[in-house]
Amino acid sequence: GEASNTYSNTDADSKLVALCKRAADDILIKSAQGGENLTAQFLLPLVDSVVTPDLIKRVAARAVHAVQRDVAAHIDVRETVVRSMAADPRLLVALFQHCGRDELSFMVTSGLYGGVALGCCQMALYAAYPAAW
Repeated sequence: GEASNTYSNTDADSKLVALCKRAADDILIKSAQGGENLTAQFLLPLVDSVVTPDLIKRVAARAVHAVQRDVAAHIDVRETVVRSMAADPRLLVALFQHCGRDELSFMVTSGLYGGVALGCCQMALYAAYPAAW
């Protein structure tokens, strides 16, 4: 179950920490003795043996779950959107045109009918009450 999975993840994590500490100690000792190219000589084989596809999947899954639990703590959505819109004004124009298509169509149609109605009323008033000038 989940409890055994948590235990095995914790056990694997503690082994990984112990291995990293041991590698760091070895590197410090070799460095003190004047070793050269310690990164290639000691770290790369260590990384190759420790960083397995299973470890990568577990770390990625944990990161995704952490972000999913509280998106606002990890990503400033408002800032991301504002920065994206400011970087490409064409995107902003396209967004407004796409999102406001129905509203703009309504405004054009209502303006047409409203203008015709007001114009007819005004024409009737001028016909009934001619101008005094």
